[in-house]
Amino acid sequence: MTIYERFDSAGIPCAAEYYKHPERSRFYRKSLALRKYFETLPLAPYTGTLLCPLG
Repeated sequence: MTIYERFDSAGIPCAAEYYKHPERSRFYRKSLALRKYFETLPLAPYTGTLLCPLG
């Protein structure tokens, strides 16, 4: 079992993505991990207000 598979089975997708391609640079792996973090981030429910505050 690889490190990627261990983190993935433990439910830690960001760390799993970091170790998915160990031959690539740290910058590339970190960008994959951040992308996975934002993909799995729970969003706050929309309350009907402005999404981008003006001011």
